[in-house]
Amino acid sequence: MMKPSDPVLHRDVYLLCFSAFFADLGYQGVAALFPLYVVFELHAAIYWYGIITAIAFGGGSFFAYLGGLAGDHFDQKSHHCRKRAYSAHGVFRSHG
Repeated sequence: MMKPSDPVLHRDVYLLCFSAFFADLGYQGVAALFPLYVVFELHAAIYWYGIITAIAFGGGSFFAYLGGLAGDHFDQKSHHCRKRAYSAHGVFRSHG
């Protein structure tokens, strides 16, 4: 039973949220200011911003695809290990 004086969340959860806030803040700052930098500071045509962004997202899509393939490949082994670990605790029971 929780007492009223017990913290709702652990201290580490608050620290993790605090650090994620600043990481997201930095990303949003770059996402908002990068087009201005490309167009006004580098004096590039606006389509160059589109090309740079497309390359970044295309690379991310490619590596997400590779990560999915790796997850499919290695999931077979980890699923087998989880099944054996859970069977030791009686979660998976053999009905034969």
